[in-house]
Amino acid sequence: QQFKPDCTVGWGLCLCFLGTVSEASVVPRPRHSAALASRSQVSQWGPSVDVATEWRGFDISQLSNDDDNGATPPFRREPGSAKEDALVMLKESGGNTFRMRVWNDPCADHRPGCNATQCAYANPKGVLRMGARCHAAGLKYVVDFHYSDWWADPGKQYKPTEWKHLDFDDLAEAVYNFTYKVVHDLVEQGTPPAAVQIGNEISNGMLWANESIGEPCSSGGKLFCADKTTNWKQFGRLVARGIDAVRAASPTSEVAIHTDLGNHVMTDGIDYLISWYTSLANAVAPAKFDRIGLSMYPQFDHGKTFETVAQLPRLARAFPALPIYIAETVYPADGPTHPEAKFNATPSGQLDYLLALRRAAATALPQAQFGGVLWWEGSETSWVSLWDQNYVARPALLHGFAELN
Repeated sequence: QQFKPDCTVGWGLCLCFLGTVSEASVVPRPRHSAALASRSQVSQWGPSVDVATEWRGFDISQLSNDDDNGATPPFRREPGSAKEDALVMLKESGGNTFRMRVWNDPCADHRPGCNATQCAYANPKGVLRMGARCHAAGLKYVVDFHYSDWWADPGKQYKPTEWKHLDFDDLAEAVYNFTYKVVHDLVEQGTPPAAVQIGNEISNGMLWANESIGEPCSSGGKLFCADKTTNWKQFGRLVARGIDAVRAASPTSEVAIHTDLGNHVMTDGIDYLISWYTSLANAVAPAKFDRIGLSMYPQFDHGKTFETVAQLPRLARAFPALPIYIAETVYPADGPTHPEAKFNATPSGQLDYLLALRRAAATALPQAQFGGVLWWEGSETSWVSLWDQNYVARPALLHGFAELN
């Protein structure tokens, strides 16, 4: 089976809501692959984790570009009110978690139009600065490794420029060393991350070989190659080295595995999702991960997000020790479309969607496995943002992250 990503700049960028849609290259994804189905479920999982509090928050990785690292915040609760730090606003509204992406060396590949200064927020130094801000605000900090110099998602998982010519053994060690250094530096500055994502939306693997110059697909971490082989061994080794690095640098930090498979349950089936995570768990053993993260965008699952959530109990039963969280979601507060029929593309409709999604997930999952919901912000003034074009908070920010009753 094949699917086509809706956007080329990262599935989370939500260009559909912004009025532009580009078609990315077709990525193969076998449905219920025999290689997946043949794997038995592993019997041991990661260490027990404190899941008494759900993750409630957002990914606004580029925040420091908007507020000069907190020096000049433009954000307001209402028109004419005092300007405030977005992190403080989240905390005071009931949120508790901030997710931050990390790129290896933004613009190192000399992409046309890439501004290294503007992209520096997501390099390792920028990640350290944001870690300090989140710690000061009393927020959990989740670090999302892309293992790329730019966006990594199901349609593209390109190696960082510095790693392009490494053989596979050295590539695996580069994953370890880079992960260890970033996490260790966060620990050293007194801001250990609550959790670390090993890769971003890695449904089709990560750190792909460059087949355009003759590198065999199987020499990298791409999961599904053109010859229809599955590459769990290579992919699993890369993920395992990332996990090993987190355990060594910050033993108290959770390890999360994030895919976009939440967008495809209604087409590929919940059995595929279960099989995928089972196969990865076997491939990384004896390393273990602690959380399952799923992107769920209504525009990518044809408005079936809540039908997808209703099937999560099966995933929870397959992995009874692992919390499950929605790693990325958004909903428009304005614009021409409302991808879930029962929620209008209005500020109040956006709030209703967020609250309904949190309640649905909390109801579907056992209490100890409800990992929470994180909002994804591609821009602080877009249709799907938690702020309007004047940086005034929308109701979803002010009222969408309080603890559920």
